[in-house]
Parts: sequence; C-alpha cells; structure tokens
Amino acid sequence: MACELIDKIVVHEAVGKKPNRQQQVDIYYNFIGQFNLPLTEEEIEAAKVEAEKQAAKKAKRKTERQRERNAAFRAKAKAERWAANEGHKFAKRVCEHCGKEYYPNGNKQKFCSPECKKEHQRAELEQKRFAEKGNHTFRQKTCKICGKPFWLSNGQEVLCSEECKAINRRQKQLAYYHRKQSEQNAGEAI
Repeated sequence: MACELIDKIVVHEAVGKKPNRQQQVDIYYNFIGQFNLPLTEEEIEAAKVEAEKQAAKKAKRKTERQRERNAAFRAKAKAERWAANEGHKFAKRVCEHCGKEYYPNGNKQKFCSPECKKEHQRAELEQKRFAEKGNHTFRQKTCKICGKPFWLSNGQEVLCSEECKAINRRQKQLAYYHRKQSEQNAGEAI
C-alpha cells in the first residue's frame, strides 16, 4: 500500500562530520508531490534552543582545544629553553659589576648577587657625586640674592660673592629699621 501512495524518494548527499552530520530525504507522494509538514511554534522554539546549545558546545570544544594546543606549545617551548640553558630557566649572563657569568633568576636581573648590586649602586653614586663636584668638597648651591649657581668653600655659605653679601646686609638693616619704626609709631599711637 505504501508503494501505491509514494511516487518517489530522493536521498540527498550527507553534510557535516560525525556529531553534526545531516542528510535530507524528500518523499514525493502520488497526486500531491512533495509534502512538508508545517512545524508548530513549540517545535520551532525547541529547534532554536537545541541549535544554540549545539553552537555553545561547539564554541566550548573549540576553546578547550585551543587551550590544549597553547599549553602543549608552552610546555614544548619551556622544555627547549631549559634544555638549551643547561637546566636553568634563563640563559647565562655576565654580571655588570664583577664580570662573572651566572644564571639569572628573572628576566631583569643584571647582577650575580645582592652584594654586587649594592657595590655597583654605591660606585655609581660616588661617580655621580664626583662628576657633579669636580674638585670641590661641597655641592653646588644657588645664591639667595642673584640666583646664580656657585661652589661653596665651606658648608655654611648661601651667598656667592661679596657684592651679594653687601646687598643682603643692607636688606636686613632696612628691614630692622622699618620694624623698629613701626613699633615706635604703634607705641606713640596708644
């Protein structure tokens, strides 16, 4: 009886790989041709939800595979680096202070030990001080009156020359005179 109602069956080529493989089959009936059953709204919603779940699973599998590939690449690179550095994380370097070869503990390490680092910093500081001072014992200061830089002959000076010292003395005397005058005027007014 089924053979009398069905005119032909068309089987299409399969699409996709194992978990997502789909194959379309068309059934043509006698007198009406191909007949597609309309889907209800619940079936359409269920199909959408299922498609979203499948897409989420696919994306999750893809990210997991990418993580695995990245982890494998990092492990391989790490093994190669350790093999190249004789079992150490970083390549051999030369200490900037003492010139000894050493294996660093980090990427930015420049010295073989903390002692070398302290020695280098102290030497750099001394070199900077002597370059700044030249043959002078004390550091350079700026004059309070004229603002020019000058080298001190003792640690107490704040003025660069005799002229600046005379100007400073006159300013102090004038300030003292005006203060006394204002005190005298205030005393007479009371």
